[in-house]
Amino acid sequence: MAKFSLFPTIATVLCAVMFLSCSSPEIDEPPLSSSPSANISSSSVKTSLSSSVEVPSSSSVKVSSSSVNISTSSSSITINDPDLVKKTITLSYSGNSYADIDGNIVTYKLVDAKNRLDKIDLIAYCGNEWCSDNSIYTPLIIDLFYTEDNKYLGSEEVFFLEIPPAQASIFKTATKFSEIVDAYNDIIYLSYDIDNYLDEISVAAGKVFLVYTSEENVRIVIIKTTGNQSVDLEVIQIPNN
Repeated sequence: MAKFSLFPTIATVLCAVMFLSCSSPEIDEPPLSSSPSANISSSSVKTSLSSSVEVPSSSSVKVSSSSVNISTSSSSITINDPDLVKKTITLSYSGNSYADIDGNIVTYKLVDAKNRLDKIDLIAYCGNEWCSDNSIYTPLIIDLFYTEDNKYLGSEEVFFLEIPPAQASIFKTATKFSEIVDAYNDIIYLSYDIDNYLDEISVAAGKVFLVYTSEENVRIVIIKTTGNQSVDLEVIQIPNN
């Protein structure tokens, strides 16, 4: 219980570490570009997220799952629209309760999590009094991440933002980068107010939330299915803009 006296200082640390102003906090992530950007030279044109392209009959077109390349004798256009990277993980009392959702995304049992406390982003069903509700937690409110003298060993960057239904529905169905740009920009503005930061998300199928991770990445997490002290999560990696 004594560690809750740290909470007034955590907001201050967040401001410093994440380059947030205490009067106007925000995730250290710029909004994604929602309109095409172009670099133009005499020999090439590059643009992103364009919805349509006029192609002369003499041009050649190459299409892949993530890009469209159009070449003519005098110019070329590359449109990057990568597939969203998604991975499903399970957190459970009988299995792995701790997750690092940076990089390759890994889940851990307690014995392994103890060796990487500063990398853990999500906890659920960890089996002690601070993790007893049907919820997903940040490390900040789990006693494992504190020493006996209340020194915090987890990452101070990690926090959650619950995503409103309108944007949540987009993330549930999106498969391409271009489909999430507007929804992502909408929810980033929620981060400007530190009062929106959460350390606990109640488990309910269909709920969607944002995680600012221990390595200062943005991940979108969708609660897919729930069971007896178990939850399946889909993690969406936001591509670097």
